[in-house]
Formats: sequence, C-alpha cells, structure tokens
Amino acid sequence: ADQFKASLYCGNLKPETMAQLCFSKNYAADVFHLSLAQKADVFIQDVTLSRETTIPAWYRKALPDACAFILLPLISNNSKVGLIYADWKEDQTRVIRPREFSSLVMLRDYLMLGLVKR
Repeated sequence: ADQFKASLYCGNLKPETMAQLCFSKNYAADVFHLSLAQKADVFIQDVTLSRETTIPAWYRKALPDACAFILLPLISNNSKVGLIYADWKEDQTRVIRPREFSSLVMLRDYLMLGLVKR
C-alpha cells in the first residue's frame, strides 16, 4: 500500500525484473515522482545523459539496458493511481513522433475512463 508496483506488462520482461519495478509513494526528487506530482507526461530520450538523481538507482538496477523511456501518469481526482511506462533499448529508435505520443496519451485517457467508472 505504500509503494507503486508494476502489475501489468506487455513485452518480454522476466518475472524477477517485474518484482524489482517498485518504488515508495513517499516523494523523492526523481523523474517518477515528478511525473506523478506534476501530472506531467515525461519522455527521457537518453537515460545515460540524465543526472544520477533524476533516474533512481532502483530503475537503473532493474532495467540497465533501457536507454529511453516514457512515463504517463495515471491520476484520478488528484489521487495517484500509477504510471504507464514504455522503454526503448540501445538498438531501437528513440524517437517518438507527435502522432505516436498522442496515441499513447489517448490510450492513457481511455484507461483512466475505465478505471474511474469502476
């Protein structure tokens, strides 16, 4: 109850990696908490260029081969429900076109509509 934990995924994550994808709900000055606190969609194009304090140690340990990622916060009535997360590996294109980004935002918005109606 005091942590955000990964619960659903698409792709090729291993179960042991999923177990590492969790962080405290207590605020820390990192990109995950900032995204939630500011209700801000975030795209980190190059993890290696980001400051150590921006990308938390738990993330770097769990996903060392992720070179870029996107965060879309899930907020309902000022309650932080979670995040949609997607990443890119070294050999993948790390560019997101406006239309692709809009599609991800629309996916998040539809997901939130479904969660709110529960």
